[in-house]
Amino acid sequence: MVCALTKWLISRREDTGRVLPAWAEGHLRGCPSCGEFARLVSSWAEQRSDWRALDLSRPPAEESPRLRAVLARRRVPAAALAMVFAAVLLGALWLAWPRTPGLPSLDELIDRQKVSLLREEIATVENPLRQEMDGLEQELSGAINFLISRLDPGLGKAKEKSL
Repeated sequence: MVCALTKWLISRREDTGRVLPAWAEGHLRGCPSCGEFARLVSSWAEQRSDWRALDLSRPPAEESPRLRAVLARRRVPAAALAMVFAAVLLGALWLAWPRTPGLPSLDELIDRQKVSLLREEIATVENPLRQEMDGLEQELSGAINFLISRLDPGLGKAKEKSL
């Protein structure tokens, strides 16, 4: 338990800069495991300070025009190779894909008797619908004529004068 607490205090010292308590310093001198952990953490801290000195705000390609040119030259052949590979793959699939000898004719697909029965059924369904539409059209034209005769007072007088 004391080792776990001491290791936590060592880690906290590296992160925040706080001083270890006296009892933890004494334990650190006597415990090889905690001493090794302290050396490891301090080496990490040194590496971390070296990493902080690096300028990572820009990608490496922007730093070197030569590196940028090399990377640009590598992209074009890779894209061309990918397109050639795709074309070869599609060509191979086209050649290997089984094909039917031809489409069947329309006469082979349609049974003439079924077509005539279907036309009769459509006519049976459409006939009452047409009758209903014709009746609605007559009723609508009658309603429109009635409204026109009631809304236009001159229309009724014109009829009376002509008589």
